[in-house]
Amino acid sequence: MKSSRLFYFTVASVFIAGAAKVFSQSTVSVSKNALVESSKFNGSPVVVTEFRGNSPDSLKKFSVLEFADGRILREKQFGDDGSEKTSVERKFLNDGRISEISGIDSSKNVKWRYSYGYSEKGLLATETSYSGSGEVEWRAEYSYNAKSKVSECKTYSAAGALNFTEKYIYTEDGRIKDYSSFYADGKLFKRVEYFYNADSSLAQEKNYDASGFYESVNYSYSKGKAVSVRTLGADGSLKTEETRTFSADNLIRSVLKNAEGKVVSEKEFFYDWNGNIALEKNSSGIILRNFQYGAPDAAEKKEN
Repeated sequence: MKSSRLFYFTVASVFIAGAAKVFSQSTVSVSKNALVESSKFNGSPVVVTEFRGNSPDSLKKFSVLEFADGRILREKQFGDDGSEKTSVERKFLNDGRISEISGIDSSKNVKWRYSYGYSEKGLLATETSYSGSGEVEWRAEYSYNAKSKVSECKTYSAAGALNFTEKYIYTEDGRIKDYSSFYADGKLFKRVEYFYNADSSLAQEKNYDASGFYESVNYSYSKGKAVSVRTLGADGSLKTEETRTFSADNLIRSVLKNAEGKVVSEKEFFYDWNGNIALEKNSSGIILRNFQYGAPDAAEKKEN
């Protein structure tokens, strides 16, 4: 299914990945405000094959990521019978920025496509969504502040009507401070305020909708790792709590409980020698990832 948005700020996901190295299969994110591929993998894999199942005996191939020059070039997904269902292919400019992403079905037909345009400074300027027949579905335009950070994104319909507006405010040192999004009529859709500890780690997120403040997400740390994430309602009552266990720099266990203390999600993570998550056990079953690594690049060879 086509995502309505491939460009987004990864405030929470970058925070989580930085603290726990949580696997993210294919993320399109902002690096120096130019759209690039962020694979969240160590060791420069060239192919990552993922298998899923309820038990070790029932594992079936779910997806394959193919890399080129450290970037995800192609992502394939497979059906239960082992046949390829869909693929997502990426095209890049010479400097590594993404120029196009396409979704292709099993018959090799393009079902959807995104194209990206950049400013003279190399900043992402436009994102356009196309249907399989090549018709424009929507278009997004990005504006930046004096420090070249995205300050606003406006999304327009195929006819040019404003659909949605997103605004970003930052702290003096460049951390996201406030995110808000609005419907075309100016009505608030969502707002998130971000608060930080003295060491710059994320302490709290406050979430708002058109009716006002409705919940907060609160982070607690031990030895620099986020070991607890508590979601509280507007009245301060507990909604969920996630506890995390680490081994060195790696997250090895995550348990999510509801307000009554009942476990609703439990995950265990196992890593390969490069620090990538090779096995994940959760309530839905098992996710096994096979990493095929290429030869070190010239810079790595020189250092060694």
